[in-house]
Amino acid sequence: MLKGIQRSRSTNNWWQFSLVGPHRDPRVERNILDQRAAVEAITPESLQATARRYLRRDTAWRLVIVPEAGTVLHGGQDATPRGG
Repeated sequence: MLKGIQRSRSTNNWWQFSLVGPHRDPRVERNILDQRAAVEAITPESLQATARRYLRRDTAWRLVIVPEAGTVLHGGQDATPRGG
């Protein structure tokens, strides 16, 4: 992650956002200044605790996208689900 932060800071897009962002929302400046320290503060234990909090079976869900009957995929394959 730290390498990604460093890479992104070498792009014009990052600097453009960073220079304009604080004018729109003062919290952006603090986030920019604290970003590296925040990432460095992540520990395996804190990451596991976050995963236990948010990645729970009782709140998980799945999205299944099923093509309409008669839909033909690129290459001529029928995308209609079997048995449907």
